[in-house]
Amino acid sequence: MEILPNWHPIFVHFTVALFSVSVGFYILAYLSQQCGSSLSKIRVEFEVVARWCLWVAAIMTIGTVVAGLDAYYTVAHDADSHAAMTIHRNWALPTACMIYLVAAWSVWRYFKNTKLSAVYLMVLLIIQVFLLTTAWYGAEVVYRYGTGVLSLPDSAKEGHDHGAASSGSDDHSKGNQAADSSTSGDHGNEDQATSSSDLEGNGNADQATSSSDSKGNGNENQATNSSDSDEHDSGNHSH
Repeated sequence: MEILPNWHPIFVHFTVALFSVSVGFYILAYLSQQCGSSLSKIRVEFEVVARWCLWVAAIMTIGTVVAGLDAYYTVAHDADSHAAMTIHRNWALPTACMIYLVAAWSVWRYFKNTKLSAVYLMVLLIIQVFLLTTAWYGAEVVYRYGTGVLSLPDSAKEGHDHGAASSGSDDHSKGNQAADSSTSGDHGNEDQATSSSDLEGNGNADQATSSSDSKGNGNENQATNSSDSDEHDSGNHSH
């Protein structure tokens, strides 16, 4: 089975994870030890977990170093990435040696049944700093210089833009808002036109009615006045 670019990325994660967990449980064991005999049972359990994680981390580090050296001499790289790989290697080898030494110290403590000391804990913390620094430079080799990467994604390629979906949603929302606004405006204009038409119609009808009434009343008054005048004139002639 071919592992691209090699086995180093597989082993190195075990080294970093197991050693970090070991340091964490050693800290818990030391703190519970300071609390006295009331936490003696849990302290023993903390130290057992820490010890086994440290031992397995030391075993996995053998594979990490071997695979790492193989990658150093076989992975395609340029001058800049070679300089970054050299820095990573120069941190990795001393860190691996310190892990082996503290693991051997842990074995010695186990057979001698010695008490967990602050010096031992400080040594673990120092190695933890070295290990994380080594991991940082290893990440720089891959993510900054692209060493061991067979192909890089084309981030400018059409059809894969995480902002496109939200932009489309915004445009769609804006379109809906514009449509709603237009529809509301049309309905408003129609209502206003209808109201205006009704008002004008009612006004014209009222005016027509008033004018008709006025004309009717005027004609009636004129007819009455004319009739009275005729009757009055006839009476005068009779006399």
